[in-house]
Amino acid sequence: MRGIKLALLLMGLLSSATLSAQVHLYAWQRPPLASLDEHDVPEGLAIDLAGLMFARAAVDYRLDFVPFQRALYLAAREPDSCMLLVERRQDLESSYAWVGPLLISRVSLYALPQNPPQLNSLADLGAVPVITHQGSAASEYLKGMGGTVEQASKESLGWAMLQRGRAPLWATSPVVLRAVVAPQEPQPVEVLPVLTLMEDMACNPQMDPDVLDSLRHALKTLYEQGDVHTLYRQYGVELD
Repeated sequence: MRGIKLALLLMGLLSSATLSAQVHLYAWQRPPLASLDEHDVPEGLAIDLAGLMFARAAVDYRLDFVPFQRALYLAAREPDSCMLLVERRQDLESSYAWVGPLLISRVSLYALPQNPPQLNSLADLGAVPVITHQGSAASEYLKGMGGTVEQASKESLGWAMLQRGRAPLWATSPVVLRAVVAPQEPQPVEVLPVLTLMEDMACNPQMDPDVLDSLRHALKTLYEQGDVHTLYRQYGVELD
């Protein structure tokens, strides 16, 4: 009997240790959603929301920034690892365990305020080039529809390209606009909505189910109690 009690105690301790195991969270430079400031301090809407979620779930984590493709690779292969942010697509579905949605954003086509193109639908776009963030869902979506895209390596570069006339339209979201367009600058005008994106945290498929459940429940609670909406408002946008 004493041996059975000892075994049960050890199993409980191991279970507790697994639940509290540190998650290695990978992110990629994607300001204003996730980035490092000039002092290498993580910042951005996705970083802040992940911090709230892990704190609510009482799960410890450490954060590292690596390039996008490497983050995908590491999260798929390293135990107790996750990645911010990943669009949940069919080709990735079985490779990860998902926690989300962490980011909900409306992507639209924007133009400079003087003489913006008049579009009723994407069918009117034709060969009009659109500036997109390299590798973004909007970029792939527009290319898949036969659109012409001019890719920017970062969001702030997309705004600069629009100002310089590289293309008359820029596909981006309100949170990016507020971050990269200064208040004193001429504000881009929305020409046409493109799509609504939902992006998740992609975790190693072998991660402890209890840890995943704790994170999912924590995120659900943050939505229900209005914390996510409050965070969005702090970044000057509404949750679509």
